[in-house]
Amino acid sequence: MKITIFVDQLNHGGAGRVASLLIDGLHKRNYDISVVTDIRLDIVYKIPSGITIHSYISNNNSQGIFSKGINYITRLRHWRKLIKQEKTDLIIAFLPTTFFDAKIASLGLGIPIIASDHTSMGRDLG
Repeated sequence: MKITIFVDQLNHGGAGRVASLLIDGLHKRNYDISVVTDIRLDIVYKIPSGITIHSYISNNNSQGIFSKGINYITRLRHWRKLIKQEKTDLIIAFLPTTFFDAKIASLGLGIPIIASDHTSMGRDLG
């Protein structure tokens, strides 16, 4: 089974840490794993060798609503191409914006998605 994991970064935070543990555990069980993450940031969590890592393509540097929209569409098209190229059987996406975008990128492909959210219930959300 080919699993593609979408996580915004593997640099810090609980979601990145949990994603790295999941990647390691699935890899040890001989699943074929690829990861889509922001490769501009250092990957500090342990990722087993042999795991394919693809660029997340972040639009954080965009100026103006038009540029942000174009970058967003470009990212979704990039993700869809990766999903098809990897012949993904299952998508696991971490955090709400990432799994929402992964769902849009995979519309019509019939690939199941597992959405994983990680936050502290004691956290003050404003």
